[in-house]
Amino acid sequence: MDQVDQNEMSQDQASSLWQEAIALRGSGKKPKIKKAIQLAERIIAERVNPPDIQGTLHCFIGDCYHIDLQKHDRAMDYYQKASEITGDPWAFVMVGDILLHHKKDYQAAADVLQGALARGGLKPLARDIAQDYLAEARMALGG
Repeated sequence: MDQVDQNEMSQDQASSLWQEAIALRGSGKKPKIKKAIQLAERIIAERVNPPDIQGTLHCFIGDCYHIDLQKHDRAMDYYQKASEITGDPWAFVMVGDILLHHKKDYQAAADVLQGALARGGLKPLARDIAQDYLAEARMALGG
């Protein structure tokens, strides 16, 4: 039986913090969203998580920065980390969104979004969003 590091956060503690982070983000209030980010970062720092959970945590933080706080450069860091860890297709769609709508780098956005669609694994709504963003990027490129 593997011995658990006594300094590592337990599964119950992590689950409790995760639920709290989700609720805080749902408030829509910036101070609470910042606290949600801190909780998710704590789970990352204090617990050895499987890659899918690491990716989810990084996407969550990316969403907080991108969607809720409008801090797109910070969001990109977290989405890119999620994509490195798991290849999470949602992370690629959100990178494409930032490139398209905030960086105005239409070619890079088109490339990232095309890649996200080619990888597969997107849920239907996320696939539709990626297709819409890709069409928007192509139109901006004149195609």
